[in-house]
Amino acid sequence: MQTPFIPIAASFIIGIIIGSSLQIPNSHLWGALIATLILLTVAILNKFKTATFSALCLSLMLLGSLAINPYLYMPPDPIHVVNLPETPPIGLEGVVIEVPERGAEKTDLVIQATHVVQNGVGVKVTGKVLLSVNGVEPMPRYGDFIRTRVKLKQPHNFNNPGRFDYERFLRLKGILVRGYIEDPAEIIVIRHLHANLFDITIERFRDQLRYLIRHNAPQREAAVLIAMVLGEQHEIQKDIQTYFNRTGTTHILAISGFNIGIVYMIFIALCTFLLKLSKKLLLHGNALKCAVVLSAFPVILYAFIAGMGMSVLRATLMILILAVAVVWGRDRDLPNTLCLAGLAILAGYPPALFDISFQLSFVTVAAIIFIVPKLTWPISPSSPVEKLHGISRSRRVAHTFYLFVLVTTAATLGAIPLTTRYFNTFSLTVLAGNLLLIPLMGYIVTFLSIGIILFALISTAPTIWVIKLAALLIRISIAIVERLSSLSFASIYVATPTVLEIVFYVLLVIATVLIGERIIRRDPTTPFWKFRIAVATALASTLFFVVDGITIHVSTHQQKKLIVTYLDVAQGSASFVRLPGGKTILIDGGGFFNGRFDIGRNVLAPFLWHEKITAIDTVVLTHPHPDHLYGLIFILQNFAVREVFSNGQVIDDEQYVLFRRIMSEEKIAHRVMHAGQTIAIGPAIMSIDNPLPKRRSAASLDADDDLNDNSLVVRLSYGRVSFLFPGDISSAVEARLLKQHWNIRADILLAPHHGSRFSNSLPFLKRVHPQIAVFSCGRDNVFGLPHQEILKRYAALGIDIRRTDQEGAITIETDRKRITSVTSFLYPDAEANKLAPITP
Repeated sequence: MQTPFIPIAASFIIGIIIGSSLQIPNSHLWGALIATLILLTVAILNKFKTATFSALCLSLMLLGSLAINPYLYMPPDPIHVVNLPETPPIGLEGVVIEVPERGAEKTDLVIQATHVVQNGVGVKVTGKVLLSVNGVEPMPRYGDFIRTRVKLKQPHNFNNPGRFDYERFLRLKGILVRGYIEDPAEIIVIRHLHANLFDITIERFRDQLRYLIRHNAPQREAAVLIAMVLGEQHEIQKDIQTYFNRTGTTHILAISGFNIGIVYMIFIALCTFLLKLSKKLLLHGNALKCAVVLSAFPVILYAFIAGMGMSVLRATLMILILAVAVVWGRDRDLPNTLCLAGLAILAGYPPALFDISFQLSFVTVAAIIFIVPKLTWPISPSSPVEKLHGISRSRRVAHTFYLFVLVTTAATLGAIPLTTRYFNTFSLTVLAGNLLLIPLMGYIVTFLSIGIILFALISTAPTIWVIKLAALLIRISIAIVERLSSLSFASIYVATPTVLEIVFYVLLVIATVLIGERIIRRDPTTPFWKFRIAVATALASTLFFVVDGITIHVSTHQQKKLIVTYLDVAQGSASFVRLPGGKTILIDGGGFFNGRFDIGRNVLAPFLWHEKITAIDTVVLTHPHPDHLYGLIFILQNFAVREVFSNGQVIDDEQYVLFRRIMSEEKIAHRVMHAGQTIAIGPAIMSIDNPLPKRRSAASLDADDDLNDNSLVVRLSYGRVSFLFPGDISSAVEARLLKQHWNIRADILLAPHHGSRFSNSLPFLKRVHPQIAVFSCGRDNVFGLPHQEILKRYAALGIDIRRTDQEGAITIETDRKRITSVTSFLYPDAEANKLAPITP
């Protein structure tokens, strides 16, 4: 077999996937592995090649499942910090075991816990803890032994369709507990650089580089240069990050396989040049192989200076494997080399398979390996003159440019399935952006970055000049990406592709490349039947996407049921309504009071993209409190919203000002609603029962009671079935609604004010008389909602209680005559859902 590592790596990967999807006991896996190894031994002794290969692949699958099991299913130590009871803030001691990850406003520290202090008593503990600290500087460094006071919690997911499984993400990193520190001054460094001499030396050198760059380059350019030299992106301004994101060139800023590869190429070229100065070496050795081996050492040093993060470590390991392949004489067997590198990484750290950067790195490299050799423009001599004197310079330049465009295009095509699935973005300027920035920043600035590191080891003066030159080129690069990103079509958000859609996309790309290979190379030895299969596959894939698009459109517009999904947005409220005929309504958007976590970008949008929703007909803001408003900002900016309903209240809040400005800029119709209005939306009727017209311009609009009591009370009726969305009204407004004899009868009630005891009055509940009540609330929220007294009140009335904190997103469907189904994200099966343990 010419490529043995492809099936070997594939078997190990399949095993990891199976082990992560199914919790198979280790004893069963070990028993199956021993039996398989016995079969493998028998097959080898009897020289059964097929049986040997099959048994080997099966063994690797079982090893993959065994390798991933400890990360997901192994119970923690008895003294693990996760086993501590839920308590107020406790004293925590530990060592910072990873380079701090700095964001725009906060810093994440991963520490290895050693002790906690409870009630004045120190207790020895184990386990990793993720600490999010408000602020960026100053912060403890890698290796510091610290002490702090923090309230520890287990991480929780937002349980909605299309969610990002944050709990699993942290568990794969060995993190079961996290905490938040508001004031960085609460962190005390007991011992600096509690690490070995090598780590201390590297950290001091990183500090020196950071100081030189900050003091010799403008702030914007210095931030980008620090990212390219030290791998720290937290100082890059948000607008610059947006420019690079929209043009698909973010990979240039992050130290990953791309940057490490360029550094390796530069050192190989330098070493080859120096080695070729020795005639003796040229006669008795291979200069290229020597250069490949020698260049690996400075690359490893560069990786340590860059912080030795997961992406840097992975890229460095790939480089080392490539060096071994070149020395071994297998440098042209790129598929095998790639699979060997992947197998080595996964054998050392199986959870890397689920890392997005790992997947992007290997998919893009695989795309380049497959596409480029097949579509490379032949450059053989075509005339007697060229055969005599060689290929002309102009043809060589044209060939080099074509190859550069082809490699960039191949990498882009390979990355599209992952970028659309994980980030829901598609950049229409990615090719232009990479063609302009890769030579400028990818090659020249990276080369200068190496110069900064080397000169900093020798003298400060030349280092400063190199920094200034790099800053100038970065300024030009920023101007380019700013111009490209300003184009209206620079980047778009797209719905999340399904696995089947990704499969047919890959088939379409493969078939198109094979067709292009035959056209470009015109190789008469290629069997015609392969060309016919490629054409048939391309046509079949194209037909699939046409049918897929029609199916999505028809299923949306021919939907007969009204579907309401009460989303899990923690302590907030957001409800999404799909009407028969395809119209959609989003009622509130959730949000956190500090605004640090974007509910719209990270929770609402993934749900909508998962449901193939890119346009919303009506957005309803019941009242402008953060837990109802903040999540709508991203939705208004990035989805096609036709109109917004609100109560018209204006408050002194930056996010509310932004909310109003976006509506104006995007030309979204804004309708101020009040009690007594009725609107037909498709086949459904929306009636507004609050606030009264005279109250919408109340003088004291910044008081919590006024904001809550001015909430829009929305009643949505479809045939005989109705839903009530009362916002955060208090019992006083509930009493007024009863006196005014509004029709507030509803089959499904979103519990007012998340289940507050100052709402949900008994007369109100009796008048509404719902079959089902949905409580939208966050797990273990500080307000203690829903209140136990209120839960008992609902239970006494025989109302079916549903809670987003316990069930995740709750979806209710009706066919206009009755409620046809009630399901939840955590209990998707209808029968299982009925038996779900819902604690009142």
